[in-house]
Amino acid sequence: MKKGTLFRLLAGLAASLIVAAALPVTALGLTPDLNIYSDAYVVMDAASGQVLIEKNMNKQKAPASITKIMTLALALERCNIDDTITVSQEAVNSIEPGSTHIALVPGEVITFRDAVMGTQLISANDAANVVAEHAGGSISAFVDLMNAKVAELGLTGTHFVNPNGLDADGHYVTAYDMAAITRYAISVPGFREVFGETEYQMPPTNIKSRDYVFYAQNAVMFPENAEYYEGIEGSKLGYTYNANHTLVALAKQGNMELIVVALDSTGKDQKYEDMATLLDYCFARYETMTLRAKELQTMEVPIASIERPTDMVEVAADEDYTFVVPLGTAKSSLEIRYNIPDLYKSERTVDPSFSVYGSNGELLFSAPLSYTIQPVERPAEAAPTESVPKDDRLLALLILAIKCLCVLLGVLVVLLLVVRTCIMMNYQKKQKEIQRKKQEAIARRKKALQRQQDELRRREISDLAKGRIIHNDPRIETPPPVPGLPDNVTIIHPNRRVPQQNTRNRQQSGGQRRSQPQNGKVSSGQGSRG
Repeated sequence: MKKGTLFRLLAGLAASLIVAAALPVTALGLTPDLNIYSDAYVVMDAASGQVLIEKNMNKQKAPASITKIMTLALALERCNIDDTITVSQEAVNSIEPGSTHIALVPGEVITFRDAVMGTQLISANDAANVVAEHAGGSISAFVDLMNAKVAELGLTGTHFVNPNGLDADGHYVTAYDMAAITRYAISVPGFREVFGETEYQMPPTNIKSRDYVFYAQNAVMFPENAEYYEGIEGSKLGYTYNANHTLVALAKQGNMELIVVALDSTGKDQKYEDMATLLDYCFARYETMTLRAKELQTMEVPIASIERPTDMVEVAADEDYTFVVPLGTAKSSLEIRYNIPDLYKSERTVDPSFSVYGSNGELLFSAPLSYTIQPVERPAEAAPTESVPKDDRLLALLILAIKCLCVLLGVLVVLLLVVRTCIMMNYQKKQKEIQRKKQEAIARRKKALQRQQDELRRREISDLAKGRIIHNDPRIETPPPVPGLPDNVTIIHPNRRVPQQNTRNRQQSGGQRRSQPQNGKVSSGQGSRG
């Protein structure tokens, strides 16, 4: 292995170890091996917002009618449940033909409660539009309020286009966002009662002369059904062609209340099974734990300021914290780590928090801490003596400078590693380019040599064809015959020379042949003088 490659591998390994050490290990948010039909799901603790188990919880999906959870919560937050509403033309006629409704007609006068219950129990799309118009002034304005609430909750994977959940481009949620929306919804006064309702009687209106009874379309809410789940507190179902089957449910056992969201399930019965499987798993393996405010430390942190004397930030818990831990966890085995600096700069945001870790170092829970800023009081007689507060400020600034220097050194080391890696990569690239050019030069020389050899061969053949030298000496190596010449005539290359010894032998042999005529005829040696 090359030295540069080995260096990069070691540097990458070191960086991976640093990142791995910085990231907390969590015992929550796992994906257990369960037989689940839904493509995405999440189980969230309603009190703390902790994710217990999940699968594809950030995958965007069409929500169908569970959209109405946001619609109802936002409307209940803004409206009086006993308000009177006149149904508009747009609210009735803007829904798809054949979609679920309660047969509202334009001009019909109903109460806000009627529309809310029709939206929750029957999942009526016309009733959802009436709710949206009453709360937002128009359907489009209410949709803007829905998306503003999504942003306020800090959710990034959800966007609404309508208040009823019918399929539409750009209308999507994630399982995590839907659980967070439900967690917000159950904090709205009046929502829990609506969410857990199973029956409602709508009185006669100015158009309809009789009352109507609405029953929840959710089998898990009725004890007489096989799908009933013990501890269920509320639920909302959804189905469209694009969304497939969806479900949101709220259940409580003991002190633990859980929100379960299932998206893109294969069937109505299957999403009921998924809900029961997920809730059973979590209720059997987790429990709640409460940290009292007095069990958390109270700290004072100085504020470094040049313009005025140093103030102090008093950090303390002003409430108890309840969260979920694996079943059987002892409070004494927990480690509490405080995210509080040694000092605050005067212009820096004050945001103290703490985290709870298990016995194996796994992150279990995190939450912000409350704080107050208290000016430091100095006795009047101590006013002329400024050495003590000045020394405190200098010490605080020195600590801050040391920390900044450490950060700069760390950044410098990282930059040096990056620069060295870039230099090595550039060097290797240049070496490869030089090697490539050498190979191209060798190839060009080989081609030139081949062309020279071909040219010499062509000239040799041309000279042979022109017959520049003729001889009949059999001792000379005979080249290939040339068409049209006698068999006893041979053409040799002009550069070929007959050795001198062979020439003298030929003269002697010729002289002997001349001195020995046969049958009175001159020998063939005389004929060679031509």
